[in-house]
Amino acid sequence: MSLNRPLQLLLVATFLMNLGTFAVFTFLAIYLSEHLEFTAIQVGTVLTVLMITSRVLPFFCGIIADKIGYSYSMMAGMTLRALGFICFSFSDSFIGSTLAAALTGLGTALYEPAVGALFSKQDEKIRKTGFTYYNQALNAGAIIGPLIGGLLIQVEPALPFLFGSLLYFIISVFIFIYRNQFEMPTDTKSIQTNFTEVLKDKNFIYFNSIMVFFWFMYSQLTVMFPLAMFKITDSQADVSYVVTSNALCGLLVMFLLRRLFDAYEPLLLISRGMVVMATGLFFCWFFPDKWWVIFCVLIFTIGETLVLPSSDIKVAQYSNGSSAGTYFGLSKISFGIGASIGSFVGPLLLDINGWIGLPWMLVAVIGMSGALMMILLSKAEKKECSSHYI
Repeated sequence: MSLNRPLQLLLVATFLMNLGTFAVFTFLAIYLSEHLEFTAIQVGTVLTVLMITSRVLPFFCGIIADKIGYSYSMMAGMTLRALGFICFSFSDSFIGSTLAAALTGLGTALYEPAVGALFSKQDEKIRKTGFTYYNQALNAGAIIGPLIGGLLIQVEPALPFLFGSLLYFIISVFIFIYRNQFEMPTDTKSIQTNFTEVLKDKNFIYFNSIMVFFWFMYSQLTVMFPLAMFKITDSQADVSYVVTSNALCGLLVMFLLRRLFDAYEPLLLISRGMVVMATGLFFCWFFPDKWWVIFCVLIFTIGETLVLPSSDIKVAQYSNGSSAGTYFGLSKISFGIGASIGSFVGPLLLDINGWIGLPWMLVAVIGMSGALMMILLSKAEKKECSSHYI
């Protein structure tokens, strides 16, 4: 099914946005530690500020997007991200970098819920197709971004930030020019009413809580998998293959899996995807070989590709076209919680002495537990739905 013009424009903006993001974020920790010579605590603080602002504030920014309009929220988000990257490029102080991280994170918080809300307000068939293409646009940007960033950083360390900020300003202007294409009825309910209604949606809150288990597993893509690869090869270049193979596989696999999102209920796909991800994680320790790690990353990616669009589709179903920005904003908090815990716990698990498979088994068990809870939620929702027709 072909997408309407507003969604096509949004996919182009999404590709450019993620291209600029990965051109910078792939090398951000290295830039802070090696070029600016920040201490480990300072680097961790900057990255934590970025995580908190981008993954906690979306709930409140989503409420704002529902009130002021999604095009204005997206424009503001892209402008703030551009300003954040400019601050990164010109600042050599810890305070300046922390402010840059806060601006960048706030920009993300304003942009992402508005995008999710725009897709969610489409007809169900278009909505499902749109979210799968959205996932592919993100992956395409994640493939090309690091390559461009790697070339620019060799010329001048600040160039990736300036490149990203230029892209964000272009996107902001792009959205302004076509702002009428993104017009949707704004929510007439008060902010307090929006806030209260979403928090009273028990199934959504339960779903959001279970997604913490998914994001815990997902974070190992940038924690345990890279650490395992570096331990085997002692090569930063080989470590970069983890993210590249993940993005490339996600882009290609979506062509094969797209029909599943029309045929099956989102919670079923999410639970199955989490099982596949857990399988890829568990088998990673079997053979100390870089190609085996890449193979496990590919298995992991197939599961991830089932979960990400399905979770967006499910959040859209919960919102049912009402307070969509608020729903998508709150859904980002599970990302912040799960990814933060996973990023902290992953390295600790790998330091456990004894059976080398134990850390991978523990992470897999956590993921399988989340899959089981997702199945239980699916059954509970089906039971509720059946009782409404009795």
